[in-house]
Amino acid sequence: MDDILTAAEAAVILKTSVNKVNELCRTKKIPAQKIGGWRISRAKLMHWIENPEPEKPDRSGRVTSGKFYKKGALA
Repeated sequence: MDDILTAAEAAVILKTSVNKVNELCRTKKIPAQKIGGWRISRAKLMHWIENPEPEKPDRSGRVTSGKFYKKGALA
């Protein structure tokens, strides 16, 4: 069975805060399920880290990074 992580455990892997992980889950930036709190598959999280999304323009036409860690959080 796949390892299931809490937001706190995912925050340690991502080297960020639990609040940031909760935001990423809430905005569906990372694959997660809410079961009494956010639950994240370790395999899916690692796949998400290794396969960045392409850059795309937002509604204002600005190009933003596909994943937050490109800006240095996981450098």
